[in-house]
Amino acid sequence: MRSFIHILPLYDPEHIFEELQVLPLAFTSEEIKSVMREFMIWEPYETMGKIRNARANGNVDYLSVGARDLSWQTAKLIGLANKKYFSTRAKTYSESLHMALQPEGYKEMVMYVINGNFSDKERVYLCCENLWLGLNKWFEELGINYKSESLPF
Repeated sequence: MRSFIHILPLYDPEHIFEELQVLPLAFTSEEIKSVMREFMIWEPYETMGKIRNARANGNVDYLSVGARDLSWQTAKLIGLANKKYFSTRAKTYSESLHMALQPEGYKEMVMYVINGNFSDKERVYLCCENLWLGLNKWFEELGINYKSESLPF
């Protein structure tokens, strides 16, 4: 979508690119919450399960990978919640840290990822747990319920 926002058309007599620039952020709050709900289930929820399993099985080498994944997935949720797009992948973390809506524990996790500070595996794990708690609290505050009390069949 970013390619439609930052375009300098050489020829556009119908002004199609002007119309396309507003489309990436032209979603209702409910549509965004729906996407965030689905994304939470398919990405951070699964990642946190993998992080917990890795720790329980003694596979501490995975913790740094899981921490990177969880922070990246959270950045995407932050962009959605704030109805903002990131200018580049390389600036995602720095831009997300300045957005109003973000979960507790995110900044600390991003600092680990940016600095590559994964030597203390237990601290990395606790940082993941802290972000996970922050994500769940944040979803409650946003009024997004991704948990189900019954099976879909």
